[in-house]
Amino acid sequence: MYFLIDGYNLLFSWIEGKESIEKKREHLVNWIQREFKDMHLHGIIVFDGAHKSDEESGLSYPSPMELAFTPKGQSADENILDRVEMLSNRKNATVVTNDQGLKRQAGAFGAKTMSNDAFLKWLLKRASKKKAKRLPAKDSPQQIERLTKIFEEKLKKDDFEDWI
Repeated sequence: MYFLIDGYNLLFSWIEGKESIEKKREHLVNWIQREFKDMHLHGIIVFDGAHKSDEESGLSYPSPMELAFTPKGQSADENILDRVEMLSNRKNATVVTNDQGLKRQAGAFGAKTMSNDAFLKWLLKRASKKKAKRLPAKDSPQQIERLTKIFEEKLKKDDFEDWI
């Protein structure tokens, strides 16, 4: 599945607080990047407006999740629709936004759509399932026996008084 995320639409519906827009955007992008990497997902977050020279460019965020700032005069909605239109398999694409107009147009192109809340809940649920599947490492009886032998040999070689 490939996600096309309406960046500011998601950001403003999810993150509140007194931090700057840049910091909020950085937190959102870094979090989604980690989750996408852990879950082997792919996609792009599109933000309105060209990035400033002191900000991270899209090249700073490698696959599986890219970051794009739209060129001057183009909205994130237009950019996302252009990207959807260029996809060879639109049925595997999901546009994430609360913008009803963008949802209608993306759906007309054959892409799936998902609200911001539904996407975040889905992502959090999937992440918690993946983390729950990771069982803590447990030594096998053979490994314990091997380590015990090593320890016992070490004890025989060392003088017990050196330990005190």
